[in-house]
Amino acid sequence: MNIGSSQGENLHRRILGDLLLLFRRELSSTLRPEITSPYAQYVADVMCSMLSFIEDWTVGTPYSDVDAWRAELAARFGRPGEPDSRLVAFDDGSGVDATLARTVVAAAERGAPDLDLLFAQIGALHDSLYTEQTRRHQERRARDQSRMAQVEIELTIERFDRFARERLGIIDDATQRITKIPGGNSKDTFLVRLRSGRELIVRRDFPFGPTETSAPQEFGPLSKLRSSGMPVPRPLFAEFDREYLGQPAIVVEKIEGENALAAATRDKPTGRLVSFELARLLARLHDIDPKALGLEIEAGTPQNQVRAYVARWRRWWDINRLHSSSLVEAGFAWLDRHVPADVDKIVPIHGDARPDNMMFLDGAVSGLLDWEFLHAGDTSEDLQYAKGFVEPFVSWDEFLAAYEAAGGSPVTEASSKFYDVFRSLRNVVCVDVSWSGFVSGKYPSFKLASQGVFYRQMLAHALAKSLKA
Repeated sequence: MNIGSSQGENLHRRILGDLLLLFRRELSSTLRPEITSPYAQYVADVMCSMLSFIEDWTVGTPYSDVDAWRAELAARFGRPGEPDSRLVAFDDGSGVDATLARTVVAAAERGAPDLDLLFAQIGALHDSLYTEQTRRHQERRARDQSRMAQVEIELTIERFDRFARERLGIIDDATQRITKIPGGNSKDTFLVRLRSGRELIVRRDFPFGPTETSAPQEFGPLSKLRSSGMPVPRPLFAEFDREYLGQPAIVVEKIEGENALAAATRDKPTGRLVSFELARLLARLHDIDPKALGLEIEAGTPQNQVRAYVARWRRWWDINRLHSSSLVEAGFAWLDRHVPADVDKIVPIHGDARPDNMMFLDGAVSGLLDWEFLHAGDTSEDLQYAKGFVEPFVSWDEFLAAYEAAGGSPVTEASSKFYDVFRSLRNVVCVDVSWSGFVSGKYPSFKLASQGVFYRQMLAHALAKSLKA
């Protein structure tokens, strides 16, 4: 985005206004209903009102009629006093009310005629100002609610029941409840419980997401992975029609168990068990022919495959980025110059293999989840990605030994920095794309804003440390 300084300043003000509107929306609709303390409820309500005024001061247009009224009164009663060195009020950007204030003081000191009329007029104009401010606040909230209702379709029981009947053939097992599962920065995830007790998972695309992948595209690979014996969710339906679930989505059977990271964190032996099982699962995955999963394979050397995958992320960033970044440019340039020379074969890569994407039940790992980054690549990519997540529980040498004992190819350390940089760079690209979705209004949601404002700083720091090492 190449814009002049004045235009850029206006854009920054508009973005700040959108963020303030988002904060008010989330405080009012997400946090306030969960607050039980009367004082905390009071603070939340007042903060909502404060945010409305701050947003108005940040991006609101001047109150021209009120300012003209102020100027007319100042001119009519004339001869304002000396300028005041204090700050001009937020809702007096032009300074006309400060001039009127000096006029009131001077008029009162000299006993000007019609003072009571002046006082009444000032009362009337401030009453008019507050009324107009309140109207604007309500109008902005209504506009925001309408905009969000258009882009973020609620997954209701009625909507899912229709989908279940017409797509899954479920006639006599109605939906009991739908729960939105926290987490997930590229897809929405819902737990659907039917009256029979059966539980399904819906993974649904954002209206605008940080990655190129779409949830229903996972159906084919998941079916093939499951047929090969990998513990993945059983896919039930790939829904591309937004009419049914609000966005393209995949529906799968829920894998029983708890989050494996939670289990590992509670108990050190469980942490070791989960880590070694991840090593064995990666060895099994890497033994599958990527062509059998329908993954794209580049012609030529294995290095060509790695280069092509990096180039794909580069294109995605170029298409969606809002601004330049020396850090991202340096990351892509570094990767281009340091593609590992020791890539000997191309295998299926999970792309997000860690205990937090595993399920644990009755002393064993029951599933490996979140396959949206599945692609063909170098074994070291998965292993180096997993390294930081398993080292709290096992040593790196122990993890690699378990991987090789399960049939994985011997691993060298030559590519470790390459995949450290790539992982961090990929994550920064994702949050930059998310931020563009928020700023453009394609999906002005909390998830996208939090990625652009908060997570971007942490992930960029990780990329900086990877390049610096």
